Amino acid sequence: MTTSYSSTHVVQITDTTDENACLKIRSAYAKHLGLNGIRDAFVDVTPATNTLSIGVKASELVHNSERPDRLLLALNCAPPDKEEGTTDNARNDFFMADLGDGVFTGGTINGLELSYLKGRIKELFRLTSTNSLGSQFRSLQILPEHLVRFSVPEQREALISSGTFARIENIDDIVRDIPDCSHVVEVDNFDNVKFFPSRQDRDFLSSNDFATFHFGHESIEFSTTPPKINRTFNALVRPTLFNAPLGENVIARNSSSKVSGDTVPMIATVRERPAETPAGYDVPHVGRPVYLLEFAA
Repeated sequence: MTTSYSSTHVVQITDTTDENACLKIRSAYAKHLGLNGIRDAFVDVTPATNTLSIGVKASELVHNSERPDRLLLALNCAPPDKEEGTTDNARNDFFMADLGDGVFTGGTINGLELSYLKGRIKELFRLTSTNSLGSQFRSLQILPEHLVRFSVPEQREALISSGTFARIENIDDIVRDIPDCSHVVEVDNFDNVKFFPSRQDRDFLSSNDFATFHFGHESIEFSTTPPKINRTFNALVRPTLFNAPLGENVIARNSSSKVSGDTVPMIATVRERPAETPAGYDVPHVGRPVYLLEFAA
Protein backbone atom coordinates (compact mmCIF):
# COMPACT_ATOMS: atom_id res chain seq x y z
CA MET A 1 0.00 0.00 0.00
CA THR A 2 1.29 3.45 -0.91
CA THR A 3 2.22 5.58 2.07
CA SER A 4 -0.03 8.64 2.35
CA TYR A 5 1.60 12.05 2.79
CA SER A 6 -0.18 15.36 3.25
CA SER A 7 2.57 17.45 1.65
CA THR A 8 5.78 17.06 -0.36
CA HIS A 9 8.79 19.32 -0.86
CA VAL A 10 11.22 18.50 -3.67
CA VAL A 11 14.56 20.32 -3.69
CA GLN A 12 17.25 19.85 -6.31
CA ILE A 13 20.55 21.13 -4.84
CA THR A 14 22.81 21.53 -7.81
CA ASP A 15 25.63 23.31 -9.62
CA THR A 16 23.31 23.58 -12.67
CA THR A 17 21.38 26.79 -12.00
CA ASP A 18 21.00 28.87 -15.15
CA GLU A 19 17.40 30.03 -15.60
CA ASN A 20 16.42 27.79 -18.51
CA ALA A 21 17.91 24.72 -16.84
CA CYS A 22 16.00 25.40 -13.60
CA LEU A 23 12.72 25.83 -15.46
CA LYS A 24 13.22 22.53 -17.29
CA ILE A 25 14.14 20.72 -14.07
CA ARG A 26 10.97 21.99 -12.36
CA SER A 27 8.94 20.81 -15.36
CA ALA A 28 10.54 17.38 -15.13
CA TYR A 29 9.47 17.03 -11.50
CA ALA A 30 5.96 18.24 -12.33
CA LYS A 31 5.79 15.51 -14.97
CA HIS A 32 7.04 12.64 -12.82
CA LEU A 33 5.23 13.68 -9.64
CA GLY A 34 1.99 13.70 -11.66
CA LEU A 35 2.72 10.32 -13.27
CA ASN A 36 3.14 8.85 -9.78
CA GLY A 37 0.02 10.43 -8.30
CA ILE A 38 1.86 12.84 -5.99
CA ARG A 39 -0.12 16.04 -5.56
CA ASP A 40 0.44 19.23 -3.52
CA ALA A 41 4.20 19.12 -4.13
CA PHE A 42 6.40 22.21 -4.08
CA VAL A 43 9.59 22.12 -6.19
CA ASP A 44 12.73 24.21 -5.63
CA VAL A 45 16.05 24.30 -7.48
CA THR A 46 18.78 25.84 -5.33
CA PRO A 47 22.47 26.46 -6.08
CA ALA A 48 25.51 24.79 -4.56
CA THR A 49 28.95 24.91 -6.13
CA ASN A 50 30.57 21.92 -4.41
CA THR A 51 29.74 18.67 -2.63
CA LEU A 52 30.26 20.14 0.84
CA SER A 53 27.67 22.87 0.25
CA ILE A 54 25.26 20.29 -1.13
CA GLY A 55 25.70 18.09 1.93
CA VAL A 56 25.19 20.95 4.38
CA LYS A 57 22.08 22.25 2.61
CA ALA A 58 20.62 18.74 2.54
CA SER A 59 21.27 18.30 6.26
CA GLU A 60 19.69 21.67 7.07
CA LEU A 61 16.53 20.70 5.18
CA VAL A 62 16.29 17.29 6.83
CA HIS A 63 16.69 18.79 10.32
CA ASN A 64 14.29 21.67 9.66
CA SER A 65 11.70 21.56 12.45
CA GLU A 66 9.05 22.79 10.00
CA ARG A 67 9.64 20.40 7.10
CA PRO A 68 6.71 18.60 5.43
CA ASP A 69 5.78 14.93 5.68
CA ARG A 70 7.73 13.96 2.57
CA LEU A 71 11.05 15.49 1.52
CA LEU A 72 12.79 14.57 -1.74
CA LEU A 73 16.35 15.87 -2.09
CA ALA A 74 18.14 15.67 -5.43
CA LEU A 75 21.90 16.14 -5.07
CA ASN A 76 23.89 16.99 -8.17
CA CYS A 77 27.54 17.88 -8.67
CA ALA A 78 29.00 15.82 -11.49
CA PRO A 79 32.18 17.16 -13.09
CA PRO A 80 34.23 14.85 -15.34
CA ASP A 81 35.60 12.00 -13.23
CA LYS A 82 38.42 11.11 -15.63
CA GLU A 83 41.06 13.52 -16.93
CA GLU A 84 41.09 11.78 -20.30
CA GLY A 85 37.31 12.11 -20.72
CA THR A 86 34.65 9.43 -21.22
CA THR A 87 32.52 8.15 -24.06
CA ASP A 88 28.90 9.42 -24.25
CA ASN A 89 29.25 11.83 -21.30
CA ALA A 90 29.44 8.98 -18.78
CA ARG A 91 30.27 9.99 -15.19
CA ASN A 92 29.95 8.36 -11.79
CA ASP A 93 26.56 6.77 -11.14
CA PHE A 94 23.75 8.30 -9.10
CA PHE A 95 22.77 6.80 -5.75
CA MET A 96 19.38 6.70 -4.01
CA ALA A 97 19.00 6.70 -0.21
CA ASP A 98 16.08 6.18 2.15
CA LEU A 99 16.67 8.28 5.27
CA GLY A 100 13.44 7.32 7.01
CA ASP A 101 10.64 9.62 8.18
CA GLY A 102 9.58 10.32 4.60
CA VAL A 103 13.00 11.62 3.48
CA PHE A 104 14.55 10.35 0.24
CA THR A 105 17.69 11.50 -1.55
CA GLY A 106 19.08 10.78 -4.97
CA GLY A 107 22.01 11.94 -7.04
CA THR A 108 25.78 12.13 -7.01
CA ILE A 109 28.12 11.00 -4.27
CA ASN A 110 31.40 12.45 -5.51
CA GLY A 111 32.42 13.85 -2.14
CA LEU A 112 30.48 14.98 0.92
CA GLU A 113 26.92 15.10 -0.50
CA LEU A 114 25.56 12.56 2.02
CA SER A 115 28.24 12.74 4.70
CA TYR A 116 26.30 15.09 6.99
CA LEU A 117 23.33 12.68 6.85
CA LYS A 118 25.26 9.40 6.88
CA GLY A 119 23.92 8.25 10.24
CA ARG A 120 20.32 8.50 8.99
CA ILE A 121 20.72 6.28 5.93
CA LYS A 122 18.42 3.24 6.15
CA GLU A 123 19.09 1.86 2.67
CA LEU A 124 21.38 2.92 -0.17
CA PHE A 125 21.13 1.91 -3.84
CA ARG A 126 23.17 2.56 -6.98
CA LEU A 127 21.20 3.59 -10.06
CA THR A 128 22.62 1.22 -12.68
CA SER A 129 20.97 3.11 -15.57
CA THR A 130 22.49 6.50 -14.68
CA ASN A 131 24.41 6.79 -17.97
CA SER A 132 21.97 4.86 -20.15
CA LEU A 133 20.96 7.87 -22.27
CA GLY A 134 24.46 9.24 -22.88
CA SER A 135 23.05 12.54 -21.61
CA GLN A 136 25.01 15.65 -20.70
CA PHE A 137 21.97 16.74 -18.64
CA ARG A 138 21.42 13.73 -16.40
CA SER A 139 19.97 15.92 -13.63
CA LEU A 140 17.04 16.60 -15.96
CA GLN A 141 16.62 13.39 -17.94
CA ILE A 142 17.53 10.78 -15.30
CA LEU A 143 17.42 12.14 -11.75
CA PRO A 144 13.86 13.52 -11.38
CA GLU A 145 12.19 10.38 -12.73
CA HIS A 146 14.17 7.96 -10.60
CA LEU A 147 14.12 9.97 -7.38
CA VAL A 148 10.34 10.30 -7.55
CA ARG A 149 9.93 6.59 -8.37
CA PHE A 150 12.32 5.67 -5.54
CA SER A 151 10.07 7.50 -3.08
CA VAL A 152 7.03 5.40 -4.11
CA PRO A 153 7.26 1.91 -2.49
CA GLU A 154 5.70 -0.03 -5.39
CA GLN A 155 7.89 1.69 -7.97
CA ARG A 156 11.00 1.18 -5.88
CA GLU A 157 10.37 -2.55 -5.49
CA ALA A 158 9.81 -2.92 -9.23
CA LEU A 159 13.07 -1.11 -10.01
CA ILE A 160 14.97 -3.22 -7.44
CA SER A 161 13.56 -6.39 -9.02
CA SER A 162 14.60 -5.24 -12.50
CA GLY A 163 18.16 -4.47 -11.33
CA THR A 164 17.81 -0.74 -11.97
CA PHE A 165 18.44 -0.10 -8.27
CA ALA A 166 21.34 -2.20 -6.93
CA ARG A 167 21.55 -2.36 -3.13
CA ILE A 168 24.79 -1.16 -1.48
CA GLU A 169 25.59 -3.49 1.40
CA ASN A 170 28.43 -1.46 2.93
CA ILE A 171 27.55 2.23 3.09
CA ASP A 172 31.10 3.10 4.22
CA ASP A 173 32.34 2.05 0.77
CA ILE A 174 30.36 4.91 -0.81
CA VAL A 175 29.67 7.65 1.76
CA ARG A 176 32.60 9.45 3.38
CA ASP A 177 32.68 10.42 7.05
CA ILE A 178 32.75 14.13 7.88
CA PRO A 179 36.40 15.18 8.34
CA ASP A 180 37.04 15.84 12.04
CA CYS A 181 38.31 19.34 11.40
CA SER A 182 36.35 22.49 12.20
CA HIS A 183 35.23 24.05 8.92
CA VAL A 184 32.94 26.72 7.52
CA VAL A 185 29.55 25.39 6.43
CA GLU A 186 27.74 28.66 5.70
CA VAL A 187 28.30 32.39 5.45
CA ASP A 188 24.92 34.08 5.87
CA ASN A 189 23.81 37.41 4.42
CA PHE A 190 25.10 39.22 7.53
CA ASP A 191 28.64 37.84 6.94
CA ASN A 192 28.22 35.62 10.01
CA VAL A 193 30.27 32.43 9.69
CA LYS A 194 28.61 29.18 10.75
CA PHE A 195 31.04 26.32 11.22
CA PHE A 196 30.97 22.60 11.93
CA PRO A 197 33.24 22.03 14.94
CA SER A 198 35.60 19.12 15.43
CA ARG A 199 35.00 17.04 18.55
CA GLN A 200 37.96 18.78 20.22
CA ASP A 201 36.70 22.25 19.35
CA ARG A 202 33.17 21.51 20.55
CA ASP A 203 34.66 20.60 23.94
CA PHE A 204 36.87 23.70 23.80
CA LEU A 205 33.89 26.00 23.22
CA SER A 206 31.90 24.44 26.03
CA SER A 207 34.64 25.20 28.58
CA ASN A 208 36.05 28.57 27.46
CA ASP A 209 34.62 32.09 27.51
CA PHE A 210 37.32 33.60 25.29
CA ALA A 211 39.06 32.35 22.15
CA THR A 212 41.35 33.34 19.30
CA PHE A 213 40.31 32.20 15.82
CA HIS A 214 41.68 32.21 12.31
CA PHE A 215 40.82 30.56 9.01
CA GLY A 216 42.76 28.11 6.87
CA HIS A 217 42.90 28.22 3.08
CA GLU A 218 42.33 24.92 1.24
CA SER A 219 38.80 23.55 1.60
CA ILE A 220 38.52 20.41 3.75
CA GLU A 221 36.52 18.93 0.86
CA PHE A 222 39.87 18.29 -0.83
CA SER A 223 42.52 18.25 1.92
CA THR A 224 43.40 19.39 5.42
CA THR A 225 46.54 21.44 4.94
CA PRO A 226 48.33 23.13 7.86
CA PRO A 227 47.08 26.66 8.49
CA LYS A 228 48.73 29.70 6.97
CA ILE A 229 48.29 32.28 9.69
CA ASN A 230 47.81 35.69 8.08
CA ARG A 231 45.66 37.27 10.76
CA THR A 232 44.08 36.12 14.00
CA PHE A 233 41.10 37.55 15.86
CA ASN A 234 40.08 37.49 19.51
CA ALA A 235 36.48 36.74 20.42
CA LEU A 236 34.14 36.29 23.33
CA VAL A 237 32.56 32.82 23.54
CA ARG A 238 28.90 33.10 24.49
CA PRO A 239 25.77 30.91 24.36
CA THR A 240 24.06 33.03 21.70
CA LEU A 241 24.83 35.74 19.14
CA PHE A 242 23.53 38.82 20.93
CA ASN A 243 24.94 37.88 24.33
CA ALA A 244 27.88 40.27 23.73
CA PRO A 245 28.38 44.06 23.48
CA LEU A 246 28.30 46.02 20.23
CA GLY A 247 31.58 45.95 18.35
CA GLU A 248 32.83 42.69 19.85
CA ASN A 249 33.70 39.54 17.94
CA VAL A 250 31.68 36.67 19.36
CA ILE A 251 31.66 32.91 18.86
CA ALA A 252 28.09 31.88 19.63
CA ARG A 253 27.89 28.26 20.76
CA ASN A 254 24.42 27.99 19.22
CA SER A 255 22.81 29.25 16.03
CA SER A 256 19.57 28.70 14.14
CA SER A 257 21.21 25.99 12.00
CA LYS A 258 21.53 22.27 12.57
CA VAL A 259 24.05 20.21 10.62
CA SER A 260 24.34 16.47 11.12
CA GLY A 261 21.77 16.78 13.90
CA ASP A 262 23.71 19.25 16.08
CA THR A 263 23.41 23.02 16.30
CA VAL A 264 26.43 24.70 14.76
CA PRO A 265 28.42 27.55 16.34
CA MET A 266 28.69 30.91 14.63
CA ILE A 267 31.41 33.57 14.42
CA ALA A 268 30.16 37.14 14.13
CA THR A 269 30.87 40.73 14.97
CA VAL A 270 27.96 42.28 16.89
CA ARG A 271 26.96 45.30 14.80
CA GLU A 272 24.17 47.83 15.18
CA ARG A 273 23.22 47.46 11.50
CA PRO A 274 24.51 43.97 10.63
CA ALA A 275 22.95 43.88 7.15
CA GLU A 276 24.63 47.16 6.15
CA THR A 277 28.08 47.00 7.77
CA PRO A 278 30.79 44.41 7.02
CA ALA A 279 32.24 41.95 9.51
CA GLY A 280 35.46 42.88 11.25
CA TYR A 281 37.42 40.02 9.66
CA ASP A 282 38.08 38.50 6.24
CA VAL A 283 35.01 36.38 5.51
CA PRO A 284 36.10 32.89 4.39
CA HIS A 285 34.59 30.60 1.77
CA VAL A 286 32.52 27.56 2.67
CA GLY A 287 34.76 24.57 3.37
CA ARG A 288 37.75 26.47 4.73
CA PRO A 289 39.12 25.24 8.08
CA VAL A 290 38.45 27.15 11.28
CA TYR A 291 41.16 27.10 13.94
CA LEU A 292 40.40 27.93 17.57
CA LEU A 293 43.08 28.74 20.15
CA GLU A 294 43.12 29.91 23.73
CA PHE A 295 42.53 33.62 24.03
CA ALA A 296 45.67 35.69 23.33
CA ALA A 297 45.64 38.44 25.96
